[in-house]
Amino acid sequence: PIGLLIGQVLRAKGIRSFWISELDDQRLGLARQLGFEVIDAKVENPVDKVRELTGGHGADITFDAAGVPPVGPQLVPLTAILGRIVMVALHKKPCEVFFRQLSYGEQSIRGVRIYAKGDFAEGVRLMASRAVDVRPLVTHTFEMASYEEAFAAAADGSKSCKVLIRIGDAG
Repeated sequence: PIGLLIGQVLRAKGIRSFWISELDDQRLGLARQLGFEVIDAKVENPVDKVRELTGGHGADITFDAAGVPPVGPQLVPLTAILGRIVMVALHKKPCEVFFRQLSYGEQSIRGVRIYAKGDFAEGVRLMASRAVDVRPLVTHTFEMASYEEAFAAAADGSKSCKVLIRIGDAG
């Protein structure tokens, strides 16, 4: 969901040339539904594909929204010389980063910490203007009485993206 939101914000800010790499079929479908160019990481090597799409240049900015160790070794080779890697995801396990390649590429890695002042207001503005549409990300909605089923759906990321629990009368 974070990568899909990043893609929507990039598009809202006028960035037109970017790709979303994903392994999960449901999230690939959501990315396509939102009109993004996707790289199916089960079928194509994301590093090779980005290099091909950029004429060997690589991405000027690479966002890690996955937070899983297999992505780590891809970040530096995906990114162009003098490019930036933005760590949005919170990795729970160590991952490999090739610092020698990072140095030769004069790349930088930047972490982000939660939210900065004004982020919520900007998010609301983007949603209100429909520049960012969160509706396709909501894959399941449950009534409060079915909260256990809702939490089970949320825990199974292969079948859900965002799960909502409806509290009280929504009308």
